[in-house]
Amino acid sequence: MSKQERRFEMKNKRCLLLLTMIGLVLALSTLTFKASFAAGPIEMKAIAFLPTTAPETKFFVEFIEDVQKKTQGQLKIKFLGGPEVMSSREQVDALQSGVVQIALIPPSYYAKKVPIISANYLLTSSMAERRKNGFYDILVELTEKAGMRFLGEVNSAEGMYMYTNFMVNNPRTDFKGKKIRIVETYDRFIEGLGAAGVVVPRMDIYAAMERGVINGFLAPVYQIMQFGLVEVVKYLIHPQMWWGGCFINLNLDTWKKLPQDIQKVLLDTMSEKEKKWESIFIQMDGEERGKLKGKGVKEIKFSPEDEKWFVNIALTKEWEDITKQDPANANRVRKFIFGN
Repeated sequence: MSKQERRFEMKNKRCLLLLTMIGLVLALSTLTFKASFAAGPIEMKAIAFLPTTAPETKFFVEFIEDVQKKTQGQLKIKFLGGPEVMSSREQVDALQSGVVQIALIPPSYYAKKVPIISANYLLTSSMAERRKNGFYDILVELTEKAGMRFLGEVNSAEGMYMYTNFMVNNPRTDFKGKKIRIVETYDRFIEGLGAAGVVVPRMDIYAAMERGVINGFLAPVYQIMQFGLVEVVKYLIHPQMWWGGCFINLNLDTWKKLPQDIQKVLLDTMSEKEKKWESIFIQMDGEERGKLKGKGVKEIKFSPEDEKWFVNIALTKEWEDITKQDPANANRVRKFIFGN
């Protein structure tokens, strides 16, 4: 055998050895993953605070289905439905007590226990940025205090506009004497505008606008067409505010009992989906506003000075309230909102 032939044979042997080692690593990885499910499928029940027709709920279901596929069917999650199955406000208690194990819920529903969680609505950063800058870890910590494990946010790129049946030329004066629907998340903002806050259930907004109980409200843009609210709305006011608010949380005890492999699948899938959903919500914003324009809804854009005042009222009034309730955590979170 020539010297060149011996070199060629040795090279082939090394390649064969390398391929064998790679095959063994892959086989062991598969066996390790499957071993975590040796005890049989883990079953969970899921619920959402929004109707099943809402895009946020559809994305939640998409997440559930993807996780089940990735765990090779060994994690089985039964989606029970939305508020038609259990009232939205009761869902947090159901998740905390373990009646359901995973849910799509807003942080405002447990803000009384951890007030600083409401600061999430004031952020404009992406979830990828929050995972890098440390705010994600704070959300995990705060949510655990409420007996749940925060996985991620479905709609971080979805803000709310204000919709009114009256024209606003000057935000400093034109809200005075008007009645605007409020929830605890932005009641101080409405108060700061000089308007009267009125509590109205989400599904009663149409009737309240029609009867003059309220003159305006805040909502994600897609809801205006979907719920027929376009018939009682004349104006959409820029800019978007109060971002996100649809968290995917697990019961904390359930989370702690999950094998690390399944935990990793849940976290990795959440991170992947967040990037996809953010781009969809950005696209949806333009499309839905186009539909409203076609129905005669006019957009109001303030001057730069007035917009700055308008946004500042929203941030400072709500932040003052949050700080009073939870001063210690407010100091930790402030930099993520105000940058200082």
